[in-house]
Amino acid sequence: MAHEAGDVLFAVVNVLRLASVDPELAVRAAAARFRRRVEAAEALADGAGEDFRLLGLDAQDGYYRRAKLSERDQA
Repeated sequence: MAHEAGDVLFAVVNVLRLASVDPELAVRAAAARFRRRVEAAEALADGAGEDFRLLGLDAQDGYYRRAKLSERDQA
């Protein structure tokens, strides 16, 4: 499985390079968006009186989706 995953990543990097996209910058930007959304989801949970870290994955995902929608609405 790890071998196949490496092949997929290599292929994606090549597609990005052909599209004149810097793969490292793309990953860094995606990580920053994810981090920002998780922090917003934690704040939403806190505002509802819940500890995000103690919630189940479904509840965390719900807050994450709300944070993502809120981010889109602000854009």
